[in-house]
Amino acid sequence: MIQVLKIVHDVRARGEKTIIFSSFVSLLSLIGDALAERHTGFTSYTGALSSAQRQMALKRISQDTQCQVILISIKAGGTGLNITACNHVIIMDPWWNPYVEEQAISRAHRIGQSKDVHVYRILARNTIEERIVEIQNKKRETIEAFLDRAALQTHEGDAHIIA
Repeated sequence: MIQVLKIVHDVRARGEKTIIFSSFVSLLSLIGDALAERHTGFTSYTGALSSAQRQMALKRISQDTQCQVILISIKAGGTGLNITACNHVIIMDPWWNPYVEEQAISRAHRIGQSKDVHVYRILARNTIEERIVEIQNKKRETIEAFLDRAALQTHEGDAHIIA
């Protein structure tokens, strides 16, 4: 938690905004409590919100200069969002599938983003999180190797991939 609050403080001091992703809504709630204690404006985007509440959260992070952080449940905010008001992304817990995290990161890294996007992954040493990252890397290598091999077998002008 201390590291996350330090990152948010540093980003806020530069006048920039942050997205914090977690698969645990209870963790996002704890982070929200810590942000509120530090008078840091934030909003939340989780599956428990109605569609109207979600739209209001997106409007607040993009238009309210006092709102510097949006807390997002990775399940609720994994796809279809454009949050270019933020250029810092914090991933609180790794997912087994590395592409779920990449989709989450792409919420800030969209057309219209005028700033460099910075990504922070918060991992606890000597925990299952380290093993999850190893599995992510193996999955990524396997998929990329398959795609490279499939691309070599694709013929120019032919839309079919021969496996």
